[in-house]
Amino acid sequence: MQKELVEIITDLLAGGNEVKIGTDQVKERFDKEDSAVYGLQIPRWFPDYEYVHNLICEILRPYVTSEALILDLGGGTGRIAKLLLDAFPSCHIVIQDFSSNMLREVPNTLIDYTGRFECIESDFFAETFALESSQFDCVVSVNAIHHGRHPDTYRNLYNKIYKSLKPEGCFACLDNVAGDTPELATLSYVSWAEELESEYDSNSIRRIVETTIREDSPLSLRKHIEILKDCGFNQTDVVWKKYIFGLYIGIKSP
Repeated sequence: MQKELVEIITDLLAGGNEVKIGTDQVKERFDKEDSAVYGLQIPRWFPDYEYVHNLICEILRPYVTSEALILDLGGGTGRIAKLLLDAFPSCHIVIQDFSSNMLREVPNTLIDYTGRFECIESDFFAETFALESSQFDCVVSVNAIHHGRHPDTYRNLYNKIYKSLKPEGCFACLDNVAGDTPELATLSYVSWAEELESEYDSNSIRRIVETTIREDSPLSLRKHIEILKDCGFNQTDVVWKKYIFGLYIGIKSP
C-alpha cells in the first residue's frame, strides 16, 4: 500500500461534506453511464460478492411468502431484482431508481421475467417520495442509499420504509458504511484498497477510492441501527461486514 494513498484517504475522510460532490452530479454520472454494461465490474471490487448476495436471499426467505411484493430501492438496471426473482419464483418486484438511463436497461436485464416487475423513476430522498402503508413484504437496497448527506435524510427514508412494510416485513440493506471512529474508517478504506491490488493497478485503485469517498456519505452501522430502532424496527442486526461494506436488517414486528 502506497503511503500517498493512505494520506489521501485520511485527508478526504477528514474533509467531511466539504469534499463531497453534489447529489445532482451523482445523478448526472448515472445518467451518462453505459447502462448495458453497468454493474459488470462490481464483483471485482466488492468483497465476498457471491456469498453476501446469496446471504441477502437467505435473510429474506422467511419473509417472502407466496405472491410476495418486494421493493428494490435504487434498483438501477435490475441486477438485484434478477437475483430475487430467481430465488423467489412467485414474487413480484417494484424497482425504484432516480436514473431513467438505468431503468431503461431493466427490460433487457429481466427479459425472462415479464409480468413480474415494474419500474418507478423517483428520488427516494426527495420529500415528495411516497410509499403506500403496509404495501410490501420486503424492502431491499443494495449500494444505493449511501448518498444521503445527513442522518435526518436517512431517518426520513427509514420512516417511509417502515410504514410501507406489512407486519412482519423485512428491510435489508447492503451498502457502503462508515467506520465507527475516524481511525476505524481509515483502516476500513486502507484494507479495502489493499484487497483491490489483486484486481487493479495503483492509479485505478486511487480513482476508485477517491470517487467512493467523494460521492458517498454513509453512516456507521451503529448509527443505522440506532435510526432503524427509532423508526420502529424492534428487531435489528448487522449480518455481515467487511472493510467499508455492511449488510444490516430491520424487522417490523406487530
